[in-house]
Amino acid sequence: GVVVRGCLMDITERNNAEGALRQSQQMFSDAFYSSPAALAIARIDNGNLVEVNDSWLRLFEFTRDEVIGHSTIALNIVTNAARAKVVENLKVTGELRNLEITLRSKTGKPLTLLYSSRLIDFDGEASQIATLIDITEQHRLHEELELHHQHLQELVDRRTAELVES
Repeated sequence: GVVVRGCLMDITERNNAEGALRQSQQMFSDAFYSSPAALAIARIDNGNLVEVNDSWLRLFEFTRDEVIGHSTIALNIVTNAARAKVVENLKVTGELRNLEITLRSKTGKPLTLLYSSRLIDFDGEASQIATLIDITEQHRLHEELELHHQHLQELVDRRTAELVES
């Protein structure tokens, strides 16, 4: 007679785990690329950009080909000293939240940003995922409002002095 030997293994759990992983990766990808906030993934050791979203490209006025594999220092977005300070704080705390920083676009335009970042492992290398919110206009309006406030205070002080004298 014919003898058939074999081994049966239930791979349902493995298939379910692989499906959940694919779904999770797709959700992350969708959120990353569709976010209105500027998002970037960069290596900790050299600052090389691994990935950026379209919002990041618009904010900094670069194309994807110009930035992937290049550091933000080489692109003149940030100074070496400023990057070193951020990385040092990031290594100590593991994350930064809403740090107000000034960076530069490709054309040299200063950008006031709220910077949040978290240490991650990306392809086996220490990296960071950063979120940047442009507050340049809000910052400018706040400074303008302060100047108006100072001017009004000077007018009030001058008028008060005039009234006291009379």
